[in-house]
Amino acid sequence: MNVALADSCAHGNRANQTKILDKLATLIESTDPRRALEYYRQSVEIEKQIFGEQQQRQITALETDRKLSEDHKLHEQHRSLLLQLMPDEVVARILRGENIIADTYEDTSVMFLDIVGFTDLASCVPAQRCF
Repeated sequence: MNVALADSCAHGNRANQTKILDKLATLIESTDPRRALEYYRQSVEIEKQIFGEQQQRQITALETDRKLSEDHKLHEQHRSLLLQLMPDEVVARILRGENIIADTYEDTSVMFLDIVGFTDLASCVPAQRCF
């Protein structure tokens, strides 16, 4: 039995260690109660460690799920904003990863651009005033 315990310790199989320690404690309980109590204590300590690690993994998984949910909501907000500002086809191309969208038509040109400082300028001018 002690060989099995040593083997479990060597391989890091803590669940098996607790079973062996419990079994050893049960076997020697009537002949050596102090030693049996020590085996039980070791078993309980290992189980506490295992339980703590399981809880930590669950907390990490919940935090990951929460983060993914927040990221998904943010992605949907961005997508919704793009759909409000641009044609569906252009949004689809942006979402597919196209960095430069430059289509050519024989008689027409359309350019989407950002003018530096325009937002500040436009916020100072009433909507009724034409440039």
